[in-house]
Amino acid sequence: MSTRRLDIVWLGLMAATALTWTIGRNCGASPLAASAALAIAALKAWAIIEDFMALRGVAFAWRAPVLGWLLAALAAILLPYWLGLR
Repeated sequence: MSTRRLDIVWLGLMAATALTWTIGRNCGASPLAASAALAIAALKAWAIIEDFMALRGVAFAWRAPVLGWLLAALAAILLPYWLGLR
């Protein structure tokens, strides 16, 4: 993995963090803002898994448990949130 790619991914993660902060600061706790913040967090986690954990390009059998954990964590957050909106 090239350090240039890691630098670009890191800059993207910092930009995504700033965007999430901006959404939280300006949009409050609306369902759309919360969903956007969680979607950005999911993309950040995926980038970390792929690049900083060096799972990009390895067999899917190695990536599947980690990506499955990410999906399970997102579901554990989203399901109670959406049910609480009723």
